Amino acid sequence: MLRRLSDLITGQKEALAEGSPADAAALRTRRDAARAARADADRAARQAEAGLRTLQAAPAAVPAGALWAYRPLSWCDAALPAAHVGPENGTKISPDLALFHDCPLAEITLRQTLALPAAPARFALSLDTLRFRGSFLSLVLSLPEDQVTGIGLRDVLRLTLNLTMSAETRLYGRLNLQQGPNTAQMLAEFPPTEGSTTEVAFDLAYGHLRDMPLERIWIDLMVEEPAMRRLTFCDLILSRHARAEL
Repeated sequence: MLRRLSDLITGQKEALAEGSPADAAALRTRRDAARAARADADRAARQAEAGLRTLQAAPAAVPAGALWAYRPLSWCDAALPAAHVGPENGTKISPDLALFHDCPLAEITLRQTLALPAAPARFALSLDTLRFRGSFLSLVLSLPEDQVTGIGLRDVLRLTLNLTMSAETRLYGRLNLQQGPNTAQMLAEFPPTEGSTTEVAFDLAYGHLRDMPLERIWIDLMVEEPAMRRLTFCDLILSRHARAEL
């Protein structure tokens, strides 16, 4: 198919170089053949792109004892655009991730980069801030609807980060659980990293939930004093565990 397209292009160039006239029928035949070859090339490109996305979408490794684990798209699929400079409040990074802040100058850069070869995820996410005159900065992860189904009072949700910081700062995770018009919240501070990994766990038995299905779950990953810092999130995994019954 690619050889056919190349031959068509070569033939067109030769005809133009010779300056030889061509009748309408010959030109229509050449045009139709070129369009067919282009359609084949576009189809091959789409198939190759789909294959690359499949390879890039590395599933999260399920921790021991977990029911499932979820790695957001920004760590397993190429983002377009790959970088956001001076992002507005509420900027979407991927369908399941957004950046929120109230810094008036938005001296912030958020960039997706290829991960190191030995890293568990395909990509990493770097957050750079200069002067920060706002009161909050957070990445907000929205759990897909199909993952929310079945989560309830007997579950523990664990958020695990693999990251590096240019300077130490405090990180918090706030779990938001929506049931109808009500939203329950649970707040936890990430302990200092052991190496590059840290995590928090949310026991939903203490989430003041009603005995009814959850409609939506999202997590605010909040950075305290983000000014003049670079945080590189090498991986982020949310996992679901069954609560131990006493």
